[in-house]
Amino acid sequence: CDAAGAFDAATVACEAHTCQAAAVASPDTNGNYGDCDGKLTAQTCTVSCAAGYTANSTLTLLCDAAGAFDAATVACEAHTCQAAAVASPDTNGNYGDCDGKVTAEACTVA
Repeated sequence: CDAAGAFDAATVACEAHTCQAAAVASPDTNGNYGDCDGKLTAQTCTVSCAAGYTANSTLTLLCDAAGAFDAATVACEAHTCQAAAVASPDTNGNYGDCDGKVTAEACTVA
């Protein structure tokens, strides 16, 4: 408010909040959140998962009015392997240690 009792509207500006990819990506290290970095209020970004991983929810996130993404619980979860897929057609090995392993885990065949 100036000395004449008026506001100088030319100096007033509303700015959108900025969302950061790190806020939604942590602690998930198997997703690519690069498209989310620097998005502004009402903008969306797309998360992609590394090979061998699947998102547990939607891959499109919205930067909300508070400057946070609307789905901070997105995680890229490892695919689960089944021993039967490894054992066939070999019926002489014990593949029990392989059952339930996930992406990047190894198993022992006896």
